[in-house]
Amino acid sequence: MQLIQDGLGLRLRAERKRLGYTQVELAKLAGLSIVTYQQYERGEYEPKLNVLNKLGKLGCDIHLILFGAQIEQEPQKTLIASRTAALNAFRAMEDYVARLGRENVSSEERFAMYEVLKSQAATQA
Repeated sequence: MQLIQDGLGLRLRAERKRLGYTQVELAKLAGLSIVTYQQYERGEYEPKLNVLNKLGKLGCDIHLILFGAQIEQEPQKTLIASRTAALNAFRAMEDYVARLGRENVSSEERFAMYEVLKSQAATQA
């Protein structure tokens, strides 16, 4: 499975232009050589995590660069509700594990139970 979508270099170029930087300016601000930065934009290499972090601090939309889509901004109430549902699902899973009386419940089993409880909480919300 390919996590990073093809076209990363093109999206990186588009972000640079959106921010109004030249290749030389962005490379310098990110602490890169111009040659390395140009290789990223040509798609010859993918930037490492520390480079992406620096680009993000300069205003680049890293999610867009990596995956080709912007993160949808959830309204605050929806975000709080989804976090509350996740926390409640986690607590319910921990309660259930405690009631099982089993000492060795694997992390995979816990995660599966959590996902089920979280999806049920989401459909009830």
